[in-house]
Amino acid sequence: MLKPVNRMLLVDPVFNADDGNKNSTFYLPDDVATAKEFEIVSLIDASTESKFLKFLKLNTELVVEGHMLRQVEVGDKIYHLILENHVLGIVQP
Repeated sequence: MLKPVNRMLLVDPVFNADDGNKNSTFYLPDDVATAKEFEIVSLIDASTESKFLKFLKLNTELVVEGHMLRQVEVGDKIYHLILENHVLGIVQP
């Protein structure tokens, strides 16, 4: 398991059923995980310096800037990270 540091959040993108129907019309670097302007992600872990640490046990979903979502491959696992400054909102049930 990857432990986020420096106010980074470890997240898991929430995919919609219609996500596969959209074609990207511009190039993105390999470590950018999405082409969508905004993305809904599920919070998995947070850096000990993060303001979002208190939301970990609440199954929190966040709205983030899609182009700032980073994909990191460590061994055979893929992780998604985003800096807490790129969180736009918290999805409330």
